Amino acid sequence: MDITWEKLRLANLFKLKYGKSNIKVSEMYNLIYLLQTELEKHADNGNLCMYIPPINSFIFKMITDKGITYKGFEIKISSHYFKGRECVNFYQNGGISFCNWASDVNSEPILKAFRKWIEII
Repeated sequence: MDITWEKLRLANLFKLKYGKSNIKVSEMYNLIYLLQTELEKHADNGNLCMYIPPINSFIFKMITDKGITYKGFEIKISSHYFKGRECVNFYQNGGISFCNWASDVNSEPILKAFRKWIEII
């Protein structure tokens, strides 16, 4: 799977399906559940063990991406050697970004969970 194209495809699918509508808190919790489930499977397969921190799993705040500041939700991800990296960011304009720091292998569980989430919202 080409991760860059998959990120673009999922971002476009989200925009088409959801647009700029408000995301409900219950939908965010569903996404966090799916993310954690996929991250646990990823770790069980011998890959990097990552998790969504339970406190402030998602927060509404100003997000800076490539020098531009937006209002939005962000979901952070942590591991044993890093804390609070980008997992998924939702911007007020309907845009979205995914784990730009991660390798292709470490992006896969995040994208897989997001793909499942898009199908149920």
